[in-house]
Amino acid sequence: MSELGVERAMLKEKQQQCLEYGPIYTAVEAAERGIDVVTTMKNYLREVPEAFYKRKVDAVAKTSERYEIHDGLLYRRVYDERDHEIQLRLVAPEGKIGRFEVPGEGEEPLGIREKLLLTYHNSRIGGHMGADKTVERIAKDWYWTGLYQDVDVWCKHCELC
Repeated sequence: MSELGVERAMLKEKQQQCLEYGPIYTAVEAAERGIDVVTTMKNYLREVPEAFYKRKVDAVAKTSERYEIHDGLLYRRVYDERDHEIQLRLVAPEGKIGRFEVPGEGEEPLGIREKLLLTYHNSRIGGHMGADKTVERIAKDWYWTGLYQDVDVWCKHCELC
């Protein structure tokens, strides 16, 4: 995380605030504390109704079973095809973490996911290896819904690719 310039405390805060992953974070915390997850989700729904756009409380509660919190950060359990085992991937929430200089356009807000795409695709480490390799490299460490589509769009707009 630090090599990406994302601090642990900031990432935790963004995971908790994220409309997609905030409810899941809260559900996992409740389960770890032995608190009823569905009741916790109903309370969350009352406080942050926009986080349940097109999602039901029971579905979020069930989905949260695929996640774990370690050292305050949310991880998704995934099956790694190459290693043939369940592994943890750090959840990359939506949310801005800084600014990025776009040549000819000025500074733009930079999200966590965009920072990951810049690092894993555009940097010297990334090497502009194309969508499949970029997905493979990001997915080894990180998780977010829509990763494949985001990388595909990113690579299609990459001037060097």
